[in-house]
Amino acid sequence: MVHASSDLLIRNVRPLGADSVDVLVRAGRIAAVGAHLDAPAQAQVEEGGGALLLPGLVEGHTHLDKTMWGLDWYCNEVGPRLIDKIDNEREFRHASGHDAGAQSLALARAFLANGTTRLRTHVDVDTRAGLRHLEGVLHTRSLLQEVQQIQIVAFPQSGLLGRPGTAQLLDQSMAAGADVLGGLDPCAIDGDPVRSLDVLFEIAERHAAPIDIHLHEPGAMGAFSLSLILDRAQAHGLRDRVAISHGFCLGDVAPFERDALLARMAKLGVALITSAPGSRAVPPLMICRAAGVATTAYATPGTPTACPTCWSGPCSSACATTCAATTKSPSRSIASPGRARAAAISPTTACSQAIVQIWCWSMRATRQRRSWRVRCGAWSSRAGMSWRAMAGSRPECLARSRRCRGVN
Repeated sequence: MVHASSDLLIRNVRPLGADSVDVLVRAGRIAAVGAHLDAPAQAQVEEGGGALLLPGLVEGHTHLDKTMWGLDWYCNEVGPRLIDKIDNEREFRHASGHDAGAQSLALARAFLANGTTRLRTHVDVDTRAGLRHLEGVLHTRSLLQEVQQIQIVAFPQSGLLGRPGTAQLLDQSMAAGADVLGGLDPCAIDGDPVRSLDVLFEIAERHAAPIDIHLHEPGAMGAFSLSLILDRAQAHGLRDRVAISHGFCLGDVAPFERDALLARMAKLGVALITSAPGSRAVPPLMICRAAGVATTAYATPGTPTACPTCWSGPCSSACATTCAATTKSPSRSIASPGRARAAAISPTTACSQAIVQIWCWSMRATRQRRSWRVRCGAWSSRAGMSWRAMAGSRPECLARSRRCRGVN
């Protein structure tokens, strides 16, 4: 281990799959990339062994606070509607004493082990828990601030209008340190999309906050809500400050309606952060990108009660979403710089010229990786685990997934 101010030379690695080179890092930043670089005096030299060199990955959507990561298996046997799962999860967390602080820390570390150095997490804020879940994730963010940037969304998971006092809690959440204001299905959950969105955008305006809205609503309903969101993004001057999570309606509606919505999203800089559930239509990835919409993919967040078979990792979500969108291969911009743009996260480690963490993946049969990161002001290096172990796959869970799987 050497101090971050010292030099680090990584030999024989392949940046984004290119030919093998050496990489010289000085004071935490890439200083030179080339073949057969000379090692400065006193530099730490590490052999990459022909591994794939990647920037730190960016996860644009997760829910650190509600994860069951590392806990006993949870079998989701509630009703089929989204509101059934929301209500069940809220009551389960209250009755079980689910610790958002400990659980968010466990999942954030799992993301970090998989190479994720930037992430956006939605944290439940409701009248049952108050700000308890937020406080736990704020503590996790503080603990990991040296190695991982965590962006927090204050998320009204139980709806904004149905539980009086929720709007006030969102106000308090933004004042307490949340970075982004969240929303949820203004038609399907709140039942009054105009009032729901008006309240949400007024809170955002008071705190000069960006917005990220979960929009699961299908077809014409989702398109109607999306149009209302775009109206307010324009009226409030929130260009490049609004994101749509899920956005499944874009995979449902007719091409002419979809293309009109995408054109408005591109003009206003509204990003799309989506996933690939087997039960829902997926926004057409390449069409969204061609329209100029910043687009990113994510995996359903590590084993919440609503979907207990899921695990963490941007690489998996990129592959799943691109396959579901009928593309042949994942684009780089899904897993790193594109994720940073869509989630409005600083792409410092999503660009190859400025790093605090770089990852080397071996493409050999052992699928081993080594990582070099700045931790508490010092460089550290360690051998990695196998891909399956890092992915967090649990065979005993997969056997139960057909009976117990949830919905997104």
